[in-house]
Amino acid sequence: MQKTILLAFFALIFGAMQSQAQAQKISECKVKYTITTKDVKDAQTAMLEGSRFSASFKELNTRIQGDFMGGLMGVDMVMNETNKSGLVLLDMLASKKAIPLTASNYKDIAGKAGSAQGATTTMTKETKKIAGYTCKKGYIKAADGTRSTVYICEQIQVKNMTAMTPLFGNVKGFPLGLEYTLPKSQGGGKVEIYATSVIVDKIDDQFFKLDIPAGYEVTTIEELQKMGGK
Repeated sequence: MQKTILLAFFALIFGAMQSQAQAQKISECKVKYTITTKDVKDAQTAMLEGSRFSASFKELNTRIQGDFMGGLMGVDMVMNETNKSGLVLLDMLASKKAIPLTASNYKDIAGKAGSAQGATTTMTKETKKIAGYTCKKGYIKAADGTRSTVYICEQIQVKNMTAMTPLFGNVKGFPLGLEYTLPKSQGGGKVEIYATSVIVDKIDDQFFKLDIPAGYEVTTIEELQKMGGK
């Protein structure tokens, strides 16, 4: 269920601000998320329970950091929309991989990672309060026919949506919640991703500069998929 894990990269945001601040659009922030599972029978997906990750945004920069499956998989990814570049670092037990992003594979990282590639989202009038913000409920239909529920906050307007669009379609705002029901062929159950907090503050530009550390092997998206049997 690596696709389910990576799907978790792309969504959600904020915890209680003053009413005056809530009237302003937010584009620079750091969001923290938690993943929970309910009645999941698939063993690998069930290991997502309790996973945490964060997503930071400034101008056209994005950085996502997280520990999944009880720390068995660590992820650190930066994406720069201005020059279509970035880097993905994966720490999987004894295997440490680095995937440089260039103009040729920049947009592929989101599309190939998300099982909802080519998604369309239909919004409803129903709302839900998440982390202090009113979100609109929507339904995502992926190209493969799978469906999930998303909660969009229109107040949060990040500028780099490259990683989000393949997962959620062209939505107005930013997803604060995502609920995905596994098909019966995978044992059923539900995976939920919700924001626990959002830190609205200035972020130093250096935070979005990521170098390949010692001990990491440089690879490609295609090579990584072959290793996983995808």
